[in-house]
Amino acid sequence: MASRYHLADLFETVAATVPDRIAVISDSRTDTYAELNRRAEGLAAGLAAQGIGRGDTVGLYLMNSAEHLEALIAVLKLGAVPFNVNYRYRGDELRYLFDNASAAAIIHGAEFSEIVRTLRADLPGLKAAVAVNDGSDADTAGSLAFEDLVATPPAGPYERDENDIILTYTGGTTGMPKGVMWPHRAFVFAC
Repeated sequence: MASRYHLADLFETVAATVPDRIAVISDSRTDTYAELNRRAEGLAAGLAAQGIGRGDTVGLYLMNSAEHLEALIAVLKLGAVPFNVNYRYRGDELRYLFDNASAAAIIHGAEFSEIVRTLRADLPGLKAAVAVNDGSDADTAGSLAFEDLVATPPAGPYERDENDIILTYTGGTTGMPKGVMWPHRAFVFAC
């Protein structure tokens, strides 16, 4: 069910209109809109198979990369709620953030695997941790492989609405970060 101001619907419109146009150029690859959409579709299906769905919150604990964009789009496609995680956060800050956001999944760079493993015991609502190969050769035990989820056959369509939420956290300069909820419609108009 398409929604005029849902970010996933807007992305899918662009991907259908200019599928062969370059969408992402990174150090490791160049993807067209069609390729980006296909990878995000697979990741969305892979996350759904792990029990992630509409309204679930998903932390994006990643450096800037093509995988970060794919993860964002996949989470939006599900009608789930993405939130960025500052890669500089450690221990108590991460525990607070994931707990405060009620994270159902964390998509993280492999280099952050150890801290994610450590925090899992404090996050009973966490259904899945997904590790992106970042070249660090870190031990990703306990996390699913990002590329395995991307290879999942597409499913959906997934229910979504322009009032679905994007969650952003403030910088926390005078205390812990505060979550700010943006409906897709408001986010589109603010941009």
